[in-house]
Amino acid sequence: MLKNTLFLYLTLIVITLTSCIKEEPDCEGKDKVIVTTNSPVMVGDTLKFTVAGVSNIYKCIWTGPNEFRSASVNPEIPFASGFESGVYKVDVITEGGCIYSMETAPVEVGSAEAPCQLEDKTLRIGNALAFLPSAGDYENDYYNRYEMTASVLGLMWVRMNLGVQDGKIKPGVYITGLFDDEHIPQGRAIVEVGDGRRVWTIAEGTRVYVSGGFYNVTAILCDAQATAGDGSTTTVNLHMNTY
Repeated sequence: MLKNTLFLYLTLIVITLTSCIKEEPDCEGKDKVIVTTNSPVMVGDTLKFTVAGVSNIYKCIWTGPNEFRSASVNPEIPFASGFESGVYKVDVITEGGCIYSMETAPVEVGSAEAPCQLEDKTLRIGNALAFLPSAGDYENDYYNRYEMTASVLGLMWVRMNLGVQDGKIKPGVYITGLFDDEHIPQGRAIVEVGDGRRVWTIAEGTRVYVSGGFYNVTAILCDAQATAGDGSTTTVNLHMNTY
């Protein structure tokens, strides 16, 4: 009698599962972030910020004085005013997920003395000269601006709006711009003058030299370029105050 012997071959299959685990980014000491500015600058100049020393930047989040906000890596502030002085902060975020929080050295936006000597309370539009009374002034909290107005017999007049902070004048140099009267950034200004025939708007980027406080403000313009609605141009020199 034949006996059949059954051999069972058991094959053991071992399956090894390898999980893919994303490692946390190595953010310590890998990159040296350098944040620089072109400070000090004069009022009216462009303030520039630079981030260097880190690769694969995803974005930057900048904050600073005068409600400054930017998502640019190397932002700029044109026509800087004294309101832009101070320390700026930036979060540098890389594509790998690293976040570097940095601060700049204190930024300085220097002022300057008016480069012209004008008689007190005068307005010169081209060759026409007038002597102004004390300017009427008021504070408008809603729009956060400070307005100075003065006129001579309704013929020659000036209206100046300064963008202020909490209704307070900050002495220094304000820079003119083309803004809505109701939304003037801090440190900026709108200046218009009239000669009975035309209304002249002071060119963007002109320096207005402001001194004093709320009740004794002095504002000076030196050889400012101005343009009328018909395209005519002239120069304006102004020394106005509230006392």
